[in-house]
Amino acid sequence: MSETAGTRATFRHAGLSGTPYEIGSQEAMNIRQRRPEEAAFWFGEKSEVSVSPATVREAIEIFEQHCPWINEELRGFADGFGQPPEKVIQYALSYVPRGHCSHFALLPAKTGDVHMLAGRSYEWNEDDEMRLVTTYMEGCHAHLGFSLFLFGRYDGLNEKGLTVTMSSGIPIEQSSVTGLRFWTVVRILLDTCADVEEARARLRTLPISGYFNLVLADRGGRAALVEIHDDIQAIRRIGPGDPDGFVAPANHYRLPDMQPLVRNRMRQSVDRYAAIERTLQPERVEREALLRLLSTHTPDGMACHYYADGLGTLWSCLYDLTAGSVDICFGSPLANPWRTFGLNRKEGETDYAALLPGRESTSEMWERV
Repeated sequence: MSETAGTRATFRHAGLSGTPYEIGSQEAMNIRQRRPEEAAFWFGEKSEVSVSPATVREAIEIFEQHCPWINEELRGFADGFGQPPEKVIQYALSYVPRGHCSHFALLPAKTGDVHMLAGRSYEWNEDDEMRLVTTYMEGCHAHLGFSLFLFGRYDGLNEKGLTVTMSSGIPIEQSSVTGLRFWTVVRILLDTCADVEEARARLRTLPISGYFNLVLADRGGRAALVEIHDDIQAIRRIGPGDPDGFVAPANHYRLPDMQPLVRNRMRQSVDRYAAIERTLQPERVEREALLRLLSTHTPDGMACHYYADGLGTLWSCLYDLTAGSVDICFGSPLANPWRTFGLNRKEGETDYAALLPGRESTSEMWERV
């Protein structure tokens, strides 16, 4: 299948530190000084989305109960523009999870260097935030991860050695249940939890709205796949001595208890999961094999170049929880270099150029199976 020359994209890595309010103020200042054209998006001038005041008030109350520091961050951001925070929150409420992602975690006994490793690729199109952020917020664990609406996270690694990654469980569909969207859930876990068990316990306390899969993994050699359908959660835990030694989802539910809820399972998701499973089945898996999996185009690997169809790899990560670092490729790993990051950036921004090669998808990929 032929490739096109592709397009160029710019990713940013930002460092933020301070109180929640101060970090929100930093976010506002960065936009005012570097990207003033984005202000119209954040405060409604270019949005067709309308959210009722009652819904916004309800969101503020839920945030105040489960993640009050995000309310403070939003307040600092809004004050930086002289706007009420309610105008920012409506965008968080309007978000529909659209990305097609795959991820996995391997126990130390399974890896060639006996390190706890986790991998993740995120697929969507060029219309995304494309921002990696390192956050040192007072009262929370420092963490590194990709942001959504500035305040949320798609994924990440925190200073305690916990990683949280996500993928959609039912693509295309959006839940109408009242609760926290996935971006808030991921952010709460990174900010407050030190290991898989803390994250699992915290998940049980959160009102969740959405259909998604989480992989939790920690430095202590434990991992869990959590499949979520609003208030329904199914989990598979693994730890030392587990015979498989890995967990991995794509964009459909796989745990037995969730099978009655399966919808919109597509051929391309099944193919990506099969590629992951083939790579992770051997008794020992070398780091090079994981990077090769992330850097091989589907159906033999996890990378995709179907950006026009919302299935193009925007970033790939290989987390080393033992070392406290992550190898990241901005854009497709078939066309861009890998870089290593740790939790050592507290301020400033760096831009990274990336190539997004193009490829046309086939109707078979989107077939429901």
